[in-house]
Amino acid sequence: MNNILGEMGVRYKKSLKLLNQKTLSRIFFNFIGIALLCFPMLFVLPPVQALTSKMMYYITLPYVKIPSALVTIEVEANYLNGSAANIRELTVIWLASSRNNLKSSIIYHGNAKSISVTLPRVHISRVSKVDAYGKIEWVDLYNVENFLVIVVTDEGYLGTKTTGIELDNVVVDTKVKVEVSHENKVKDTQKTLKASALLTAASYYQLVESKESSKISKFATLYPDKGVTIKLSIPQGKTLWFESISRSAPSYGSLQSTSWSHGNSGVNMPDACTFDSSVLAPNGGNWVDLGTQVKWRYERWEGYDNNHILVVVIETIFPSECLGGIFYLNYGAYTPPSASGNLIPIGDGGASRTISMGGVWTIGGISVSLSFGVSYPTGSATVGGSFGFSLKYESCSATISVVSNPYDPLKYSVYAFDSGTGWAKLYTAWIKDA
Repeated sequence: MNNILGEMGVRYKKSLKLLNQKTLSRIFFNFIGIALLCFPMLFVLPPVQALTSKMMYYITLPYVKIPSALVTIEVEANYLNGSAANIRELTVIWLASSRNNLKSSIIYHGNAKSISVTLPRVHISRVSKVDAYGKIEWVDLYNVENFLVIVVTDEGYLGTKTTGIELDNVVVDTKVKVEVSHENKVKDTQKTLKASALLTAASYYQLVESKESSKISKFATLYPDKGVTIKLSIPQGKTLWFESISRSAPSYGSLQSTSWSHGNSGVNMPDACTFDSSVLAPNGGNWVDLGTQVKWRYERWEGYDNNHILVVVIETIFPSECLGGIFYLNYGAYTPPSASGNLIPIGDGGASRTISMGGVWTIGGISVSLSFGVSYPTGSATVGGSFGFSLKYESCSATISVVSNPYDPLKYSVYAFDSGTGWAKLYTAWIKDA
């Protein structure tokens, strides 16, 4: 009997031990599961989020300070009717920049369709961006470089485009689309040679004339409704985008009748600036145009064959440097459009709110009109036109303040909206409460 009781006691202890192991395992894994579920929620807490943001700030500093970028430029040529064109010759010119001692230089000349070059990458500033949920995101601002792309197709037709590239990463890939006209054909001086020798339309290019002009150039418009003011903050290093133009022709005789191609080129704001609509519209109710000083540059290049015969002429006008400064240009009565797109409530008298701007690749209007007096071999001429500005304001912020109540604050409130532009445009309006 004692043996039976002893055996039962041993079995009970083993079962209890096994039960304890299973229970402890279950509790342990439940604890791990709950911890994994709760861990991401820690980052919602402001103290944890602030600490994480500070850690990321310093952890990423070595990366953002890397002084060079590998830039790959892929070029696609198309005729005006949309059909693809084969590229026989590609020339890429790195246009005047403080990074290349303010001199334009050829960085590629050959028959490839894609090139890779290493360029100096300058980290200018770092700004914080706070979303609607209070999450902090660091935005790093780098230099922007401008390039003139020249293509000659298999059939000898010409095309050019001037474009800007931000070096916002260590590896930057960009695609440039160049339009080619059937009315613009390079002069072929080597018809007697074999086709295999016609690898390039021009054996070399040279810069023959350049001009510069500093102009106050419009880059944005503020839209404060009655009783509203808007402050637009532009951080140091922010890229301002403007329209650039270029054209090519086989001779000076046909150059001035050739149409310009249009691109987007950028310059970096040298200093942090705040533009305040109340300077021209202290009580709101007027749109206000904003401007800054920009250096614009004209360049003309000539291409020659092996016998030093001129076969192509290229012209371009582009913004080469932002000199900074705060300028208020035109203003006029503002009638708010119907609210649409993203909508953010601001409030009534005394209310204020800061929002992050966005942007789209859209021309927002005329920035500046330019003309350059140039000297062709055939005589003097004037070259220029009107240049637009692009609505691209990411990393900028706008503070909307309600300074008075022109309408009953119990019935109306101020709202900010973007009319579907992704905050490239910021409108304000008093809207009747629902």
